[in-house]
Amino acid sequence: MGQDIVLVPCTPGLSKHWFLLVVLPKEKQILVLDSKAASFTKPSTVNAVAKMCKILQEIGNPIDANSWLFATNTPKDFPQQQNNYDCGVFLCFFARSLVLQSAVPRNSVPAFRCHMIVEFHEQELINFRMPSFLANQYFILAVHLEVLMTIIA
Repeated sequence: MGQDIVLVPCTPGLSKHWFLLVVLPKEKQILVLDSKAASFTKPSTVNAVAKMCKILQEIGNPIDANSWLFATNTPKDFPQQQNNYDCGVFLCFFARSLVLQSAVPRNSVPAFRCHMIVEFHEQELINFRMPSFLANQYFILAVHLEVLMTIIA
């Protein structure tokens, strides 16, 4: 409970969809960020929050539901995925934005995938305002150009 933020990637049951559960212990908040949000609270969201509350209680941190905020986004709050396979990228969008305390990127998913490859290579988060690819700097990307082209396509 001494952490500023706890990020928990979630995939309910046998689902192939991922969403992000966020615990902000100091603010007494549990949030669910979903790239396929609904205009109502999904049962998978309720289950994830209930499991997190149970885990927090098991480690000795009882939660008084009256003093905590539990929330989830609606489709209008954040950009939403337009297919059935970009949920992991959106989960990274959300986590990155929370950790950096910045807005959810409005970049296209293919551009963000490329940006993530550069960040993995550099092993650090890189500001979106900086160019993602610099001449002669990312030799490993040139070797795997076919992979990049597949991701972009």
